[in-house]
Amino acid sequence: METVTQYDAEQRLAETSWADQKLVFVNEPLSSIAKTLERWYNITIEFQNSDISSRKYTAAFDDREELQNVLQSLRSSIPFNYRKIGPRSIRIYLTNP
Repeated sequence: METVTQYDAEQRLAETSWADQKLVFVNEPLSSIAKTLERWYNITIEFQNSDISSRKYTAAFDDREELQNVLQSLRSSIPFNYRKIGPRSIRIYLTNP
């Protein structure tokens, strides 16, 4: 008898997204997403505090999407701010309530 693992559509999309040049995140912490964005856009992302880095997101983006649009989309579900701190560096910080 074999165990069969069932995958939902989000998991399947996340596992094959690299072949389609897509950024797909399924319930991933922002710290993990930041690492992917750093590689994808050749930038450095730092967090002002760790509270924001552990928040989880599910999202998908096309390879032609600009970094600013990706960050704007992510922050629409869980508020945070970001600012450019160097030519290729961004700092993410919590939005004050």
